[in-house]
Amino acid sequence: MTGPPMTTALDGYNSRLREMAEYNTAVLPYIAERRAGLRVLVEASIVLSVAYLDDFLKALVGTAAPHREKALRRYLTKNGSDEAKRQARTCDLLTLVKIAKSRLSFQKGGASIDGIFRAEFGFSPWPSEEVRDVILDLSLVRNMIIHAGSAEVGVGDVGQYARQIRSADVFTVSRYDELVIHRVDPFKALKFHHAALTVLVTQVDYLRKQLVESNEWLKAP
Repeated sequence: MTGPPMTTALDGYNSRLREMAEYNTAVLPYIAERRAGLRVLVEASIVLSVAYLDDFLKALVGTAAPHREKALRRYLTKNGSDEAKRQARTCDLLTLVKIAKSRLSFQKGGASIDGIFRAEFGFSPWPSEEVRDVILDLSLVRNMIIHAGSAEVGVGDVGQYARQIRSADVFTVSRYDELVIHRVDPFKALKFHHAALTVLVTQVDYLRKQLVESNEWLKAP
C-alpha cells in the first residue's frame, strides 16, 4: 500500500534540529562568558525548538489526513465541544485538518497530541515516557519564557509553570518572606536544551520507523 510522503516533514524537521545544534555550537564560544548574551541564545533556542516541533507534528497530521480521514473525523466528532464535534461531522477535508491541527497542544500532558496520533496513526507520538516528559518540560519552559519573562513568582508555593516541571533542572530559586521566585538559569537551561535536542532526534527516529519503515498505520481501523 502506497502511503503519503511523510519523509518530507521528517527530513525537514531533522534538518532544523541539526542546523540549530550547529548554530549553537558555532556561537556558544563567543558568548559563553557573557551571561546576557547566553540568556538570549538559550531562550531563543528553547522557543524555536518548541515552535519547530509544533510545526512538525502538524505537518505529519496534515500529510496523513487524506489517507486517514475517517479515523481522524471519528476522533474529532467524539472529542471537543459540542460545536466542534458538529463541525467535524460535516466539514470538508481541509477544514477537518485545520481543526485537528488546532487541537494539538502540549497542555494537560500533551493529551490531545497523544489522542490524535493514536486515532490517526494507531500509536503514541512518544517513544517512551522519558522522552515525553523531556518534551513537555521543554514546552513548559518555553511558556514560562514567553508568558512570565523567564521568572515566575509564587506566593507561599511554587508558581504554575514551575510546579508542572517533571524533571528539568533549569531554575534558580529565591525566597523573600512568602514569595517563591523561580528564574530560568541560562547555564542550567543550556545544559537542558542540549539534552533535549538529543531527545527530539530520538523522537524523529522513532516516528520515521513507525511512519516510513512500516506501513501498518495505513491499515489501522
